[in-house]
Amino acid sequence: MKKKNKVLLTSMATIAMCASLVAGGTYALFTSESVVNIAVSSGTVDVTATASDATVTSVLGTPIGTANVDNNTVTLTNIVPGDTVTFKITVTNNSNVAVNYRTVIKCLEDTGLMSGLQVTFDDGTNKQTFTGTDAYADWAKAEPGEGNKEIIVSITLPKDADDEYQSKFCKLAYTVEAVQGNAEVENPIDYNAEENVYYVNNETGMMLMNNYVNTVSHGEGKTLNFALNDDMDMTGYDWTPIRFWWVTLDGQGHTISNLNCGVDDWGRSGFAGYAGGGWMKNFTLENVTSEGTQAGVVAGSIDGKAITNVTIKGSNSVKYNYDLNPEETWGGVGAIAGVSGSVTNMSVTIADGATVTVDHNGNVSQAPGYNKYSQLQDISAYVTDSGTVTEIGEHVYGFLVSDDESLAAAISDINTKNAFWNKPVTVVMKGGVYEGEYTLKQFPEWGGVDAQNKGSAQTDVTFVGKDGAMFTGILYVNGYGQGKSNFNDSENVKTVFKNVHFDAGMPSVDDGTDYLNLYVQKGADNVTFDVCNFTNATHINFGGSGTNGTGDIAFTGCTFNYGGNISGGPRTLTIADCTFNGGYNGFVNVQRGGNGNGIVTVTGTTVNCEEYGFRTNAQAEVTAANSTFNIALSATENIGALVLFRGDKAKATFTDCELHYVSVVNYKGSANAGNTTVTIDGVVAEQVTATDQSSLNTAINSSSNVNVTLNDGSYTMPSASNSDVTISGTESTVVTVGKPNLSGTDVTFNGVTVQGSGYSTGVQHVNTVTYNDVTIKGEMCLYGEKVVFNNCTFELAAGQYLWTYAAEEVEFNNCTFNTAGKSILIYNEGAAPNQIVTVRDCIFNATASAKAGDVANQACAAIEISTENSNGNFTLILAGNNVYDSNFSGLWRVKKIVENSSVTVSGVVYSMTNGDVFLDGVAYTKDADKNVTKK
Repeated sequence: MKKKNKVLLTSMATIAMCASLVAGGTYALFTSESVVNIAVSSGTVDVTATASDATVTSVLGTPIGTANVDNNTVTLTNIVPGDTVTFKITVTNNSNVAVNYRTVIKCLEDTGLMSGLQVTFDDGTNKQTFTGTDAYADWAKAEPGEGNKEIIVSITLPKDADDEYQSKFCKLAYTVEAVQGNAEVENPIDYNAEENVYYVNNETGMMLMNNYVNTVSHGEGKTLNFALNDDMDMTGYDWTPIRFWWVTLDGQGHTISNLNCGVDDWGRSGFAGYAGGGWMKNFTLENVTSEGTQAGVVAGSIDGKAITNVTIKGSNSVKYNYDLNPEETWGGVGAIAGVSGSVTNMSVTIADGATVTVDHNGNVSQAPGYNKYSQLQDISAYVTDSGTVTEIGEHVYGFLVSDDESLAAAISDINTKNAFWNKPVTVVMKGGVYEGEYTLKQFPEWGGVDAQNKGSAQTDVTFVGKDGAMFTGILYVNGYGQGKSNFNDSENVKTVFKNVHFDAGMPSVDDGTDYLNLYVQKGADNVTFDVCNFTNATHINFGGSGTNGTGDIAFTGCTFNYGGNISGGPRTLTIADCTFNGGYNGFVNVQRGGNGNGIVTVTGTTVNCEEYGFRTNAQAEVTAANSTFNIALSATENIGALVLFRGDKAKATFTDCELHYVSVVNYKGSANAGNTTVTIDGVVAEQVTATDQSSLNTAINSSSNVNVTLNDGSYTMPSASNSDVTISGTESTVVTVGKPNLSGTDVTFNGVTVQGSGYSTGVQHVNTVTYNDVTIKGEMCLYGEKVVFNNCTFELAAGQYLWTYAAEEVEFNNCTFNTAGKSILIYNEGAAPNQIVTVRDCIFNATASAKAGDVANQACAAIEISTENSNGNFTLILAGNNVYDSNFSGLWRVKKIVENSSVTVSGVVYSMTNGDVFLDGVAYTKDADKNVTKK
């Protein structure tokens, strides 16, 4: 990344000055009564610190940031990379005894700036630098009356700091700590120049080790050496793993316990991030928690002769986490290290009673080798294991790819390298757009000694999408190699796609064109799509037709938007819990699969498509259950077919499915489809086209499950019994409803115009009636267990209502009422005493106001309710956004309510005890002249 020198807007570091008296003392000697009096006074420890002389410089020229001192507070404003703020701290020893003192800078508040700051103390004899951490100067001595001590403090934002530090803030506290001069004091780290060793004395020193690694010069031939002087309890500290690159640590037999490991800059976690080019020895790690893309108790990654005489005790846990470095392609976890390589003469002991839990957490890595101690290299020979290592999940070999180039490289390796045959491989596609053209070969190429020696070798491949990965290119999945004649030779090779977004790149308007971007070639077997998303007319083709088609194909939890469809000749096709929106020419186009019929099974799926749902060209068998099919009429063919058959002996079975807008159940698209059948809930559905009243009468009474398509013209609904009847047509197909008796029948109208014949007329003695995209003209009454109107238009002249009358349950969904002031009247005469009416997202238009006889001085509401002639309970459910014209007095009104009846609207119960009339929840009383006033 190119470093940018930008103003850090509103960034500031505030240095709050304070002095801390760590210890002082008052001493008294007890004496007996004596002629000699002994007076004893206590010493005083009194140290003050004052800040002054703040300046700003820049290695890049004129500084941009500013600094000032006010009331012993140093404020740094708008500092940018390259700026250094320098100020002086004057320490005055007001004590009457010698003192030890040190200076400390700690971070009190931070929004992300502290990690980029470099703090330096310089007292004229000793200069110490700290980067991104609290700063502790070494203890110094001051005699009473010795005079002031001056420490120059500088705070730098290095010139290579990048944009992550823009608009950040931190607040630092500068403290002078003092203690009487004979007290024992301990620096966090002491340097022994003769030995060239930094001795770590306490937990603060542990936390400062990384600072020394970052600031003290070291490298090949010049190691940075640490040693522990004590046991270290790291409870409450967040540990950043150390990079042991030309760094050494001698634990001298001490224990580091309760270590909560974060990650280094590469997402590695453990006591060490990386251990190589240096060494660590002679210490115990106890109760370590580690989580990263490379993670272990001892190190995220180890190399060479890095670790000797290290013991693991207590309860420890290691977990893989992809998000801590998504760029790491060699992720790994293990009890000792995440990844290891070129390790020799290492010695680690997992002590008796120690436990290590290793959680793979979906890890996918290019590191091929694995054992429970580490990934890549088998280091078990260097481990003495007397404890218990428990693994959660499993190591998965594979590739992390981020662009076309890396995806092509991964597929090439899978296609050509011997190491991958007969092993499962996972390809993780990280966020981004993949638009290349690829061919996946899951069997060796035919020809050549090496390929022939592989025999029946195969590779199971799983593609996993991460962070919104989108595939817009073309992928050919080649199930068999050259020379293999049939998918049966594929020996059950598996291809899986999880959370991958496929997009064919076409506009959201479907023009009927196939946009192919996934081609599963002949010979592939066991291809599964799990929670994938297909957009913009993605076409998935399975190897064409005939006995050389593909094997078993499955879609689970997938979504298809804007024309996506599935075609080809699988042996079996399973679709579960999927959603198809906007498909053209069907959502499934299945031909005969390999080795027999194509078997299609659909469960828990919603299909919203145009022209037809299923299309079969041969002896396919379709089974659908617990699914919903909304098949719209196509603009070109005027067909809304559930199944389009173009081959003989094919069949389809539907159980417990909702079928909406289906104009044709069994559309026989060719002369070869004569022996095809569609069965709905155990009854064979017949498809008939009627051209006149006589053929309509014959069709309705010819079968127990009949779908009739009417030519344009005028018809009268005939009576029928014990059958399922679907009548489809266009708006120019007018069906007049008088008082037909359809006892025990379920009736569906699709796309036609229904003409009512007045009060007490309607489809009578019926089980259910469904109206889809129907225009209803004139007044009529509703009957049956349930009546549903979907996307219907009502044309009502003056004085006309649509009466709910004898229907037990009624739904109006997305309907439009064009009226002269009256629309719905919820009313019955006892046939359905407990009536439920739902009105959802409807529009009520009125050319004028109208009044009902029950109320003289108030116009009708869009929905009128009367309990007259009924002792039942009426329920009105209002859902979505219902809109009404101002010519209506309101959305709903109870115009008349009688004793022993009630009305519930949106959960509120209304009865005679509350009022005589209710308008949108407001109660009114009615006088003898039927005029109403608010109660």
